[in-house]
Amino acid sequence: MFDNSCESIRDRVKDLRKAHKVNQKTLAEYIEISLSTYQNHESRGTFTWNELFKIAEFFDESAYFIKYGTTDEELADFVQRYESVKFSAFHDVTFTVFDNFEEEAEKIYRFADFVSLSKEERDAIIEYVKSKNL
Repeated sequence: MFDNSCESIRDRVKDLRKAHKVNQKTLAEYIEISLSTYQNHESRGTFTWNELFKIAEFFDESAYFIKYGTTDEELADFVQRYESVKFSAFHDVTFTVFDNFEEEAEKIYRFADFVSLSKEERDAIIEYVKSKNL
């Protein structure tokens, strides 16, 4: 699993949960999975995108932040780049939106992940960014 910071998905979810004084059972019920499945996902950091979107909604946070530690400003940059090129082929987009492939490898990976999301998931992220006026 890709993680660009010392803090992982499991740490970010656990930290959010504890900061909001929410137990695992409550969050498991909110994202509509069993407690044991939730505990497994939290301990391994293996939440699906749909689960991440629900967790993000619960905490009014960005799913991209939870997965990657990406700031809202970085996410806004992805959205802006995505909307400016309207993805045709990953190879073309990679070299169109990122000037230096080597130095931008982590951003390219995240951008590819963003582009690979379903239209509904991308639209949810775009709406989140727009709601934050980024």
